[in-house]
Amino acid sequence: MGIISNTLGEQKFENFKLKDNKEESSGQQLSSQDSIKPHKPLYAFADLEMAYRSDPLIFNGINKSVQMIMAEGFKDFIHEKKYVKTKFKEFFDNIGEIGEDTTFEELFEAIFKDQMVYGNSFVEKIYDDDDEKVLDLTTIDPKRIDYAKKSDGSIILDKEGKPIGYMIKMENYQSYSSGDKIPKEYNEIVSKDGKSIFILAKRICHFKLYKIGDGFYGIGLIEPAYKSGIYKKNMQKAKANFVYLNGFPSPVVYVGNEKKMATPKDIISVNKQISTMDYQRNFTFPDWVKIEYPKFNESKLSNESIKDMSIDQISALSVPDAVASGQGQTANKQTLGEQMKLWEDTLKDVIKKTLSYFKKYILKSINDTNDFGGVPDIEWGELRAEDTEITINQIIRMLTAKSLHATPQMMIDLEEDLRDLMSIKYSGKKPMKIIQEKEIKNNEKEIKKKKN
Repeated sequence: MGIISNTLGEQKFENFKLKDNKEESSGQQLSSQDSIKPHKPLYAFADLEMAYRSDPLIFNGINKSVQMIMAEGFKDFIHEKKYVKTKFKEFFDNIGEIGEDTTFEELFEAIFKDQMVYGNSFVEKIYDDDDEKVLDLTTIDPKRIDYAKKSDGSIILDKEGKPIGYMIKMENYQSYSSGDKIPKEYNEIVSKDGKSIFILAKRICHFKLYKIGDGFYGIGLIEPAYKSGIYKKNMQKAKANFVYLNGFPSPVVYVGNEKKMATPKDIISVNKQISTMDYQRNFTFPDWVKIEYPKFNESKLSNESIKDMSIDQISALSVPDAVASGQGQTANKQTLGEQMKLWEDTLKDVIKKTLSYFKKYILKSINDTNDFGGVPDIEWGELRAEDTEITINQIIRMLTAKSLHATPQMMIDLEEDLRDLMSIKYSGKKPMKIIQEKEIKNNEKEIKKKKN
């Protein structure tokens, strides 16, 4: 079963009305459907992964975002009952013993990275043999999993408008379990092949970075500027060919002149000699053989276009240019500080959404099936993407500005001592310059007063 390649079915609205029994406490979504044609990713997950692997800007931008999120990482579970925190800590201390070898930190890192690359991340909740308790967690490669669909590619939904399950591709089908049984009412319409197994929706937690429309598929950080990345690569390839042609140009050879008419034999002979030319060998030709090397002029437009495509990618990544390109030493400190703050806000939003989803669909399932006594919140480490030097610079300014009873010279000495202690250079005007400007303004005011 193709993950992205299948065409999606048409939307249908049928057999949806409120239950006749008014005493029934449950409700039903009127807009739900038995199958739906969702907004699928514009590009195959394999293509998005290749962009991550092959484009340094994307690779570095996503890695830096994940590293920033994981720098402080998970701190603790928060719950009023201590034994609830203890049980969840014990559970995640033993993660990876049944499923794939992993740690709690690696699980979160995979979730954040997959969301950024593919827009989607899938975590399987591993149940016991009786299918009653969640015992472990493991991530699933997004390229291997997709919703259970009809033969026309439309996602199959239950009466509540939720997907009934997923199909997972197996590299070697014979070495794996047969998966879950497809519910009877859907058995005839689920599209099957010999390399996939069906998994009930309750076993899968599907994280989505950004959602739009029906929200069945998430949008990551590569997809919005995917085409720009391809255009950029093509332009870079053309530019590399241009550099090669200038460094190792192919010669243009003229055989014959007004005194000598070249024969086919002459042309073949000269061409054979030219084909064996290199910098270590010398050749001598008669005066009726002329060799020229073409000159190519580099287009400034290509450089500007490559820069524009890179800006598209950086915008999609939501990472400061200096961070993604690794050229922070040339960036304006003030501008970089502002970009770092915006980046920090973006990452905080990603963390907030991911932890909220993790609590609702993983921690709650663990508690419901293991009776841990409650569902805890997750305390995540403080995220600080802002440039430390800029922050300290602001603190120093504040300290000196708050010294109301200090003389101007004392303020200068204080600031210089603090900067020497922290090895922080001056940012903006030096204190003496500021004080001198203030004294000039005050003197001008005094002169005006006396004149009046």
